[in-house]
Amino acid sequence: MIRRKAKAAAIFCALFAFMSLAGCSAGASRPGGIPQDNAAKESSAEETAENSGTAASSMSESEEAFARREETVQNLLSRMTLKQKIAQMMMPSIRNEHAKEQGGITEISDFNRKAAEYGFGGYIIFEANCKNSEQIANLTAGLQKTQLSEGNGTDIPLLLAIDQEGGKVVRIPESTHFPGNMALGAIGTADSAAKVGDIIGEELAAMGINVDFAPVVDTNTNPNNPVIHVRSFSEDPDLVGELGTAFLKELQSNGIASAAKHFPGHGDTETDSHTGLPKVRKTLEELRKKELRPFAETIAAGTDMVMTAHIQYPEIEKETYVSMADGKEITLPATLSKRVISGILRDEMKYDGVVVTDSFGMAAIRKHFDLVDAGVLAINAGVDLILNPGDVVTEDNIAEMGDYIEKIAQRVQTGEIPEKRIDESVTRILRLKYDRGILSKAETWKALTEEEIRRSGEEAKKIVGSGEHREEEWELSRKAVTMLKNDAAVPLKDASTVVFCPMEDMLNSVKYAEYRLRESQTFRTPADGSEQLKGVFYGNAPASGISDAIREAEQVILITYTTSKDSMNPQKTPACAYAHEVIREAHAQGKKVVLISSLLPYDAVAYSDADAILISYGGRGITKLQMESGKEPVFAGHYGMNIPAAIGTAAGMSKAEGKLPVSIPEMNEKFEFTDRILYPIGSGITK
Repeated sequence: MIRRKAKAAAIFCALFAFMSLAGCSAGASRPGGIPQDNAAKESSAEETAENSGTAASSMSESEEAFARREETVQNLLSRMTLKQKIAQMMMPSIRNEHAKEQGGITEISDFNRKAAEYGFGGYIIFEANCKNSEQIANLTAGLQKTQLSEGNGTDIPLLLAIDQEGGKVVRIPESTHFPGNMALGAIGTADSAAKVGDIIGEELAAMGINVDFAPVVDTNTNPNNPVIHVRSFSEDPDLVGELGTAFLKELQSNGIASAAKHFPGHGDTETDSHTGLPKVRKTLEELRKKELRPFAETIAAGTDMVMTAHIQYPEIEKETYVSMADGKEITLPATLSKRVISGILRDEMKYDGVVVTDSFGMAAIRKHFDLVDAGVLAINAGVDLILNPGDVVTEDNIAEMGDYIEKIAQRVQTGEIPEKRIDESVTRILRLKYDRGILSKAETWKALTEEEIRRSGEEAKKIVGSGEHREEEWELSRKAVTMLKNDAAVPLKDASTVVFCPMEDMLNSVKYAEYRLRESQTFRTPADGSEQLKGVFYGNAPASGISDAIREAEQVILITYTTSKDSMNPQKTPACAYAHEVIREAHAQGKKVVLISSLLPYDAVAYSDADAILISYGGRGITKLQMESGKEPVFAGHYGMNIPAAIGTAAGMSKAEGKLPVSIPEMNEKFEFTDRILYPIGSGITK
């Protein structure tokens, strides 16, 4: 089994007594996340008067800091109109997601100043807004300056948020991507997650982004999960909580607000809430045993936000809504459920930080709910910040957001939403902005000159995706590689090797792997300068050419890219049929096959006839690779190091060190997972 550090006393309390979270002796917090000074406990008889005095003084300083924050927050709140408060609870996007001409704002000169007049709480940044680190830093500085100099007079800076989880979900092509959460689970140490959180935090801070919607603390217990899978650290909730906590603490150390997601858990779904409305038939008691435990741990550690899940829990929430899609009654998803948000998260788990919805642009909400109704339900449920209720790019969609605020305000005026609820939410948001140093920077951002904005971009360019950060990424990718089987196929010889790739950009991954092998002198450059690794792209191509490609090489590597159980069915997926033909033909020619499972580790069961099986936990190829003799390779666009690291391990550049953070069940003849486990959690050959 995967070894972990012992839990602190506060974590023990959090996991086993949700009702007493506020009383745990370590990590307890005041409303909004100000930590209590737990060192100042009642003195024992043995303590000296000097020690007692020091403790009392420390408590006094903590109380004074708390009072200063509350005074600042209440002064701001008292000057705000109802509509200004509601605007603080909105985080629209600055891309044209729902417009005919899609794209996004990348330069402040393209930003419509009318959006600033509303004084939104913040904006979410997507890849459409990201060209490079320099441009992003210039954009965020410009957004803050515009908000403060041309806004609605509240002088409240923005939350500028992004989904930068690492691995599969990375919005900034130039940034350090990292191997992803499940790869970190395979390493199994808090230090690895802390390193990733630290570097992601440093890079985001350099670009002026102050919120990362991370970490994912969903416990991935369902191998059929179509959306979380490798975004989760593990199926072990204790490991998820430990790594998620290490990650978020380092984000925060760089001034970045964290968001534990997706409450109360997205790890046991078989529907993607981006495209549908999932349903999980678990009781609250069942959730307490697994899904809620990592959230309890991250709450105890002081996460700034908790993000909700658009998932129905009919065993917990009984209120329904008539779906706009088909007129049928549906259970309110967790995002809109007072029982889930106020009852479980706030009352039972004692969380009083910011609750942010998952995107209102997702089909789970937009397809089934009137957006104003959804906003009312979310606010009354206990949500503070509504994510992506619309875009603010064109004049039309800015006007739509203004109309949305107006309609929410009308529901407050009619009593459907208590104004007290609005004040509670805005108070939490302002506390967060205070705690992360955002409010204190208002005058600095307001006074920024064009030269200062330009220099911020230059500084970001030095930090984001630096060589040092990329080397840290390589080491983590290498350490994560997990070997489940080896029938004398690994290590490969320094000889010609054909590498079958299901994605075209993986051909660059093969080239980068060869660079690493030669750099480490694992492979030597042939006298004629030719490549030892030859990539062959197969995708959904017919099986023609397999025999010749294998005959021309001495060794065979087969990379798979599995996204669901259907992609493990050769009758439904041509790429799967092709992969099986590669194994059959290689064996017919007397050659062994090294399989690299590049995304879902669960496909190890589908290719059990391979001679060696390695798991990389990430299937990104390399979009563009610039290679010149005598120079370091340059990535342009998205990339992943998981596959090159796995190829390096197969070639003997380093030994496999990873251990499975999930269990892999067997499949039956219908290509459905069974209850029998083929590879239990913790599996991994490290000899």
